[in-house]
Amino acid sequence: MADTTGGPFRPHEDLSARSAVVDIDIDVALAIGRAAARTLRQLSPEASDLFTTFLQREIDRLKLAGPGASEVAQLQLRQFLREG
Repeated sequence: MADTTGGPFRPHEDLSARSAVVDIDIDVALAIGRAAARTLRQLSPEASDLFTTFLQREIDRLKLAGPGASEVAQLQLRQFLREG
C-alpha cells in the first residue's frame, strides 16, 4: 500500500515507530512545560499569583469545552495548582 503522497510502500510498523516518536515528543514537551511553570512560580510571589490566575482561566475554559477528556485535564491542572 502506498501512502497518500503516491510514495513507495510503507509497512504498518512505520506508523507505530512514528507514534512512538510522537509520544516521546509529547513527554519532552510536557516535562519542559512543567519545569518552566515551576520556575516561573519560584521567581516571585507576583509571578506565582499571575500564573495561578492564568491557569485557573485555562481550567475555566476547559469547563466550557464540555465533558470528556477535558475533565481529566481539569483534574490534572488542579492537582498541579495544589502541588505548587
